[in-house]
Amino acid sequence: MARYLVAWSMAFVAQAALAQSTDALSSAQLLVERCGLSVQLRGFAAQLKSQIEQQRGKLSDELVPALVEAAGEAFQPEALEADIVRDLAARLQVDEMNTAIAWLATDAGRRVTHAEEAAGAANDAAMRDFFQGMKGKKPAAGRMALINEVIVASYAEDIAVRGMRAMALGIALGMDSSQPADRRLGIARIEAQIDAALPKEKMKEQMRMSMPVTYFYTYRDISDADLRSYVEFLRTGAGKRYTEQVTEAFMGALVRASVRLGQLVDQKTVKRPA
Repeated sequence: MARYLVAWSMAFVAQAALAQSTDALSSAQLLVERCGLSVQLRGFAAQLKSQIEQQRGKLSDELVPALVEAAGEAFQPEALEADIVRDLAARLQVDEMNTAIAWLATDAGRRVTHAEEAAGAANDAAMRDFFQGMKGKKPAAGRMALINEVIVASYAEDIAVRGMRAMALGIALGMDSSQPADRRLGIARIEAQIDAALPKEKMKEQMRMSMPVTYFYTYRDISDADLRSYVEFLRTGAGKRYTEQVTEAFMGALVRASVRLGQLVDQKTVKRPA
């Protein structure tokens, strides 16, 4: 009887853990969709490919297409999303995710998310046209103050800087992988070079000059009341946990994709002897 009870208890615990894991993954998937990250990930590979294309003439004719192809494979939005969902399910409790989902499902939450999704797909011409129409009109001080509150509460500067550095890491790892094995720098030295070339605090200072203008455009159709609701949510304990952990899951996925990019380039390129 004792053995039967032990076996039954172990089976019950395993089933409960599986159910909890399934609930966490479902909530994490819904959170990624509701916060707009699922949509915004679709443009990330395109951004990276564009940066690589700008290196034509500086890199070999063989390496550029190999980098572009590897970037498309390594940064597939579906793969990034699945990686983020798995990470979030381990980082956040189900009730924490559901609290964030509940705010994102409000009218204000949906409007803010839609604006952020649309901004991710906007092109430079659209932004130029918008600001051309703003010539001679000075944004209200209160409105800009609210925009800056959103930037601070959403960790926007940190996310932008870390995203740029992750893209630089991906390109650098791809280039490094095209070298003969004995001439490769490796990820640790490449990260040290990126730290020196793209210091975080200096990059954040530069972001502070341009980000308010970009966010003014992003939220151009969003009311002050909706933005205030957004800031108030982000400042709650649940809002901070949501922002911090989604950021960490997103950045972790980008770094892992960068490593995959290097591995793919290693497979695609022919190494010439030194």
